[in-house]
Amino acid sequence: MGVAKNEYVLLQLNIYPQAKAEAPKSPAIMKRYKMGKKLLSMVLAVFASLFGASALAEPTGAPVKILSLRPYNSPSGGNIYVEVSQTNQPCETQGYVIDLSWVGAKEAYAAALTALVTDKPVRIEAVNSGCTGWGTKIQSIILIK
Repeated sequence: MGVAKNEYVLLQLNIYPQAKAEAPKSPAIMKRYKMGKKLLSMVLAVFASLFGASALAEPTGAPVKILSLRPYNSPSGGNIYVEVSQTNQPCETQGYVIDLSWVGAKEAYAAALTALVTDKPVRIEAVNSGCTGWGTKIQSIILIK
């Protein structure tokens, strides 16, 4: 009986074999293997630096709540004036503007309206050209859960 039990254990261990990845043995193949690992790590580092740094490239403030939205029509396209709950870094203002002549302005207005109605916090991202005080143009609105 003891033998049958041991055989069963051996059979059970062999159902899911744990294959070990072994490095190549010859020096030439080992050199290629190590170079491939280095190249892969360099490529991953480049991608991480490119995509990680672009996440907050523009001036982005702390989370605020939108208090009011004011659509303002004009012959040149109009603006949506956005008032936030507190003076927001880095632009030191509570008043921002969505320029309706820009591509994506309707989507930014929809995000602002959603944040106003649901009372959710947002992050205001100013344009690349920087802050201009009251009326700083909004590049994007980041809704926060």
